Amino acid sequence: MRWRSTLILREAERLLGSVKGKSIVNVGVVGDILTLFRENGAHIVGTDFDPEIVGKKMFGTVEIVDGAKTLDMIAASDLCIVTGMTITTRTIDDIIDCCRRYNVKMIVFAETGANLGGYYAANGVDAYLGEVFPFYIFNGPSRIDVYRGK
Repeated sequence: MRWRSTLILREAERLLGSVKGKSIVNVGVVGDILTLFRENGAHIVGTDFDPEIVGKKMFGTVEIVDGAKTLDMIAASDLCIVTGMTITTRTIDDIIDCCRRYNVKMIVFAETGANLGGYYAANGVDAYLGEVFPFYIFNGPSRIDVYRGK
């Protein structure tokens, strides 16, 4: 999945210029995203609802915070990287509103809701990367559609 994370990193650099020294929140923890952004000098933290990882540090340095604190973490960040699961948990609209309120850039990486990129890009998301079925977990080619907000 490293090349997927590289696509997300490139979109983040397009939005921020550089991620070095920037505060970034990964909503719905993805290990490769945490690793790549940390390697590129970002101050990254993850939020998640999985009790197996909340309160722990991944890779020795990346803090994983309870998902209930997501909006507070986003409000104090430069960028949030959000998974498509926020669509099914019905939290994406609150995240978009928080990003607008605090002028935080937002990238969505979605398998769930991959086909909704155009809608979300037109309604507050800065970049939406949607990987259509079959996803990376299956053998063979994969396609990621990139939608960019206004």
